[in-house]
Amino acid sequence: MIFYLPAYDEKGEELLNRIIAELVPREIETYRSFHDLQERIQRPFPDVKVAVLLCMTKAHLQEIFTLGEYLQDLKVILVLPDDDAETIIKAHNLRPRYLSWL
Repeated sequence: MIFYLPAYDEKGEELLNRIIAELVPREIETYRSFHDLQERIQRPFPDVKVAVLLCMTKAHLQEIFTLGEYLQDLKVILVLPDDDAETIIKAHNLRPRYLSWL
């Protein structure tokens, strides 16, 4: 599993800790910068099936949007910064398996 949390957020940290507690011993790759996430997503990942992507701002969502073609083979769980109609429409273009907002 890939987990992306680009900025410190108490709820995001709590979600990460819950995932770690539930999925041990499975490997969870955590990324805190978009650059590191981008480098990982662009490499083959036959062992990774799920990506949990927290977008703390609309700018983070825009960055994630640039990875769209690399996310096609993953089950994406996308957490958005808000429930604004424009944000949700843009997020649906990434075809997430699950969509929520902060």
